Amino acid sequence: MALHGKGGNLSVGGTDIANIQTIGLTRVGETAETTSMGDVWAAIIAGMTDFTGSAEGKSQVGLDTTALLGSGGATIFSTVEGGAGYTAAAIISGITETASIASEITCSYTFEGNDAAGLIYGAATGDAPTASANPIHGKAIDAEFATGSSFTDIIGWSITMTAAIADASVAHATNNGRLKLAGIFTATATVTVLTPTSDLQVLEGVTAAQLNLWRKDSTAGHGYYTGAAVCTGHEQGFDVTGAETTTYSFVYTGVVDLATA
Repeated sequence: MALHGKGGNLSVGGTDIANIQTIGLTRVGETAETTSMGDVWAAIIAGMTDFTGSAEGKSQVGLDTTALLGSGGATIFSTVEGGAGYTAAAIISGITETASIASEITCSYTFEGNDAAGLIYGAATGDAPTASANPIHGKAIDAEFATGSSFTDIIGWSITMTAAIADASVAHATNNGRLKLAGIFTATATVTVLTPTSDLQVLEGVTAAQLNLWRKDSTAGHGYYTGAAVCTGHEQGFDVTGAETTTYSFVYTGVVDLATA
């Protein structure tokens, strides 16, 4: 029997992630070649197993994405409500949130398997799907570099947070799934504005300042990303069919928070 994707769900460490629209899973069975002299065909033996995953959807007011980065625990990738699902421990290795004035703010996640038993399929392990909850439109976004100093004519921003992953697999008589450890966190961001007719901001080489990315201008309750950052460059775009744009790139120099006050 075929399954419709509307019954899917994603649960991480007991927290159901709302507004998810797509989920992808990739299982890997490693192999080793043992071909020797005298063989005509390659000889292959099975090795360890691993998996990666990804999910995309709309951002959610009230969900602290920064707290999910590098977190693990039981992760359930459901395929149908109350029915089939894949369960395993996994680590969230990356989160990207993207805001544009033209649409809802989106968020994507990447996962690394962290379970000696590997990804387990169960006919009745799936969670009920989590429906849409508190999505945010990007029409009122804002961004500041140095608190109180907003960009002019902003049209979009994005932030990518990454957790470095180290392999921590060990030998076992029966379990052969790879184990992982979360390492150092890093974050980068971009802010895109309409290119001004004069006084283009040159931010490269400026001392690190607070970079705030607001989901809704001056509305802390919706959440805004904040942390010290430096500008690493800017690019200008010219298109005969549209307005000129400038995109500034940043790297955060330390902790990034999703503030709500």
